[in-house]
Amino acid sequence: MERVYQIRVTLLLMLIIGLLAGKTVYGKTHKVGISQEFKSIKDALKHSTSYDTIMVYKGVYHEKNLLIDKPIVLIGSGLPILDGQRLYEVISIKSDDVKISGFEIRNSGVSSIIDMAGIKVYEARNVIIENNIIHKKHI
Repeated sequence: MERVYQIRVTLLLMLIIGLLAGKTVYGKTHKVGISQEFKSIKDALKHSTSYDTIMVYKGVYHEKNLLIDKPIVLIGSGLPILDGQRLYEVISIKSDDVKISGFEIRNSGVSSIIDMAGIKVYEARNVIIENNIIHKKHI
């Protein structure tokens, strides 16, 4: 009888562990825009944790360089513009598991020493960059 009980408990634990292992992790959603929770993308990034989503609403954002250093989803709604003012690398991705979608990216910086880009990925994996419009420098 005790042996049957041990087998049932073991099977139940295996089932629970299997369900937890297959669980997808989702974080909070933070909103950026004129009348939203955050007015700047940098503030939303600072207050976010791994696997959060940052929803950026239509507008022009002069954020200098946005450093993505944790798994995050950055989504543009209404094609918000990220403007590097011809001085900055607009987005630098230094984390695995990042998604950037729905932005117009323009005016990245120019340097003879540093290789700047509209979006630059630094040794990261599982990065998805889709549905963005990226202009050449100096438009």
